[in-house]
Amino acid sequence: MIHTPHTPQPPLREQPGEFSASLHRPRPLNPETWLLPAVALLLIGLFVAHAFDLSQVAELDKRFVEGRDWHRLTRLMGYIGTWSVIALALLLINITRRNDPERFSAQPAAGRASTPLSIPFFLIGCAGLAGLVAEGVKLLVRRGRPDALINANASLPLNEASTYAYTWHWSAPIPKPGEQAAPFLKWFFDTSDLGLASSHAAVAFAGAWALALVFRRSPLVAVLSLFLAYQTALGRLHVRDHYISDVVAGALIGTLITAVIWALWKRSTRN
Repeated sequence: MIHTPHTPQPPLREQPGEFSASLHRPRPLNPETWLLPAVALLLIGLFVAHAFDLSQVAELDKRFVEGRDWHRLTRLMGYIGTWSVIALALLLINITRRNDPERFSAQPAAGRASTPLSIPFFLIGCAGLAGLVAEGVKLLVRRGRPDALINANASLPLNEASTYAYTWHWSAPIPKPGEQAAPFLKWFFDTSDLGLASSHAAVAFAGAWALALVFRRSPLVAVLSLFLAYQTALGRLHVRDHYISDVVAGALIGTLITAVIWALWKRSTRN
């Protein structure tokens, strides 16, 4: 009998969102299956949140979070620089394991996306684009922050009948006594006094979902990252920088942006 040499087959490469058929174990919860339900729930929550916007302002106390290390930590989740550092760490991990990609659950299939930069770009792209979209929504909706409503007095004339409104009004704000009217480019593109949508919440949730998808074999990563994103949104309420609908809108934008980028990335790796 002639024995032919057995050539070992290379291990199956994974596509984003899929698991190798060679893994004989129950498939864990996949964050990919949570994305669309989360978008639907947040969309419903955006409408419901308006019923509690004005009442929650008086209930939340800045002293609960101001000066606390936990609040500082969770606020950084809404900062693109934080996700840049995380992306850099993933880049270094991906480079060191490029010769053994099966150990890294986020390694995409061979193709244009299979590079050490693919995952960091995915993470930064989700968080960065979500923040930009949230800032753009602020410029369009132009709804004031809660503090503008609380601090309104004779020395702070309001440009609108109420700062709590979807004004879509693009006239220059009334200057404070003794001040000159600001130039168009300065006041129109200044979002410091605008609340909807919360860019901190958008960046935090986009980054959290992206991280959950990158480490989709570890549900604990998804739970922890989304919990921190939730704490980021809660902190924005406690400091009275946003209404509930502001942070829900931010979470919706972040989740939706990540879902779209994930779908496009997954499609590119399969072509």
